[in-house]
Amino acid sequence: MLNIVDNIKFQLFALLVFSFSLVSFGQQDIIINEFLASNSYVNTDDDFNQFSDWVEIYNNSSTAVDIGGYFLTDDLVNSSKWQFPNNTILEAFDYLIIYCDKQDIEINNLHTNFKLSSNGESIGLYDNALQVVDTLSYGEQVSNVSFGRAVNGGTDWFFYSIPTPGGANTTIGLSTNEQAPPPEFSGTSGFYTSGQYLEINSSGGGEIHFTLDGSIPEFNSPVYTSQLYIDSTTVIRTRVYTNELLPSSIISGSWFIDEPTVLPVVSVIIEPDFLWDPEIGIYVDEDIALRRDWERQAQIEYFDKNHEPGFSEEADIRLFGNTAFYYPEKSLAVFPDKTLNYKLFEEKETEDFHSFLLRSASDDWPYTMMRDPLIQSIFGEQLKTDYQAYTPSVVFLNGDYFGIHNIREKINEDFVETYHGVDPNNMDMIYLDLRDTTINVLAGDINDFNNLTDFVWNHDMSDNANFDSVKSQIDIDNYIDFLSSTVFFGNTSWHHNVKTWKSKTPEGKWQWFSYDLDRGMSTYVLSQNVLTDIDTTDLFFHHFMQNDNFRNHFINRMSGEMSSAFKYQRLMLFVDSLSSRIASEIPAHSLRWKDECDPQGHCGIQSYEDWLGRVDDLRDFCEIAHEMNRQYLTEAYQLDSEVNFAIHIQGEEKGSVFIDNVEYAESDSNWIFFKNVP
Repeated sequence: MLNIVDNIKFQLFALLVFSFSLVSFGQQDIIINEFLASNSYVNTDDDFNQFSDWVEIYNNSSTAVDIGGYFLTDDLVNSSKWQFPNNTILEAFDYLIIYCDKQDIEINNLHTNFKLSSNGESIGLYDNALQVVDTLSYGEQVSNVSFGRAVNGGTDWFFYSIPTPGGANTTIGLSTNEQAPPPEFSGTSGFYTSGQYLEINSSGGGEIHFTLDGSIPEFNSPVYTSQLYIDSTTVIRTRVYTNELLPSSIISGSWFIDEPTVLPVVSVIIEPDFLWDPEIGIYVDEDIALRRDWERQAQIEYFDKNHEPGFSEEADIRLFGNTAFYYPEKSLAVFPDKTLNYKLFEEKETEDFHSFLLRSASDDWPYTMMRDPLIQSIFGEQLKTDYQAYTPSVVFLNGDYFGIHNIREKINEDFVETYHGVDPNNMDMIYLDLRDTTINVLAGDINDFNNLTDFVWNHDMSDNANFDSVKSQIDIDNYIDFLSSTVFFGNTSWHHNVKTWKSKTPEGKWQWFSYDLDRGMSTYVLSQNVLTDIDTTDLFFHHFMQNDNFRNHFINRMSGEMSSAFKYQRLMLFVDSLSSRIASEIPAHSLRWKDECDPQGHCGIQSYEDWLGRVDDLRDFCEIAHEMNRQYLTEAYQLDSEVNFAIHIQGEEKGSVFIDNVEYAESDSNWIFFKNVP
């Protein structure tokens, strides 16, 4: 297993020049001894298994000291930012690691309410009377390089490419944080039809080390001496070591040899232990639920549908989904270290991303691999709910084929800012799991939502004055579209996929997202009547249906959508379109996953023919969905017979017709509503 702390392989020559501003007190008893402000692979904490920033405190005396009530801060103006818990005993000549990860908790380790900045700031240690114990200010830091005292209690500070948290700084450091110039490849990452010779060069001298399995190049990794011959798909990572400078940044690349895929490709280059190690790996099935929040650093390379290089960025990745990580093929959330400036999706103009998803289709993984993007593509711009754009792709992990993954936008504060222009610091966003009414605050606070809920539950919604108050707080058309799409497509997993948000401005209204629709568009789930489920489970719907105006608006708007956005011809068009995009990849994807199964026995797509049958199931849904949903509405609300009528829009400057805010823009269309629903 990778462990840079225990695996000291390379000692750097120390220079005795000091360039940082420090305020410290020589041989005082309690001191800041070392810190790491950017940690992606040095060490994990015992509580959250994350690679977090940390500060090391040392007791430079022969007597144990109780530092309970002391304070640690990254802002010398706010000296009481975080306080040590009572009875925090630091033994004689011992070390204490404090993880700076914003968790603000004590478990096996101490965790502060702030993170360190790798761009430079200050660290201050104060006693319980807020008197200075030790402080320092530092400049820009290099990832995975600590800054610490040369000897315990000493006044000289150095940069350590091999940090020593919880121990003496015995590795030799440098007084400069300058890195060796990075190596360069003679060729370009990408796709080739035959084997390639590759040279690795270093313009600044030094020794080039490299790996071919995704692992981080260390001093004991193979030394590059002559050109490499790449005759199969391979990932290469390399860096330069010298005696005078810190190791260079790691340069990574992917060489694809005779790969037949026609889809865009995402190459994930990552330390193998971060995937497969039982202790720190995120792709290990044992205790998988505990691993879902672990972030691991990787290099992400993207090649478009023509297999031209798109981007190559360092990013944190973690598992994604409520149930998706139980399947053999995992879904991943990707968080680039810097804003990704690239147009990931053809149907949207957005080019700035702070995150994106590599979805394995979750509950649709054994079946079609496309249900969620299919349903969202169908309602797309047609409804008042937002939708996640979609690009089907193939993922390689360290050069190994991992099959189809759907690139999707991630629904979070950045998503709302992109499409609604709302400052992430000026919004409320909450997640609800209605199976047990769990509510998590994702942004802002829950106060307004609680007030809204209390009002709805404790007032008569049949009274239009009361309901008008609700309408001033909720985007009603958005809420109805969220419900109608959930009902029409039979999304039985809606209970634990409720996200709603609003701006904190006076005009802000709550809006709902429709997402995670992998269980929808199935003839089986359609028979379960999600409308009844929503009526008994949703926080508001049953109350709102007591109001005649809302009741009529809901029935008419859903009826209108079944005649427009959800009409049969449109459904079939999208089934054909999306299935054709991934059809050629299904044989290879099936070969990769058909023999791997989840704990419930759901295995990957068995064959191309099996997949074609599953796509036909989607078409079967399209055949019966309208009749069954109209039946559900009729039975639930004792509706009269249906009314059929046609809309003809003529003229060169023809416009659109709106009924219950549903647009009808086609020249000749037939529409179905219910009698006596005004």
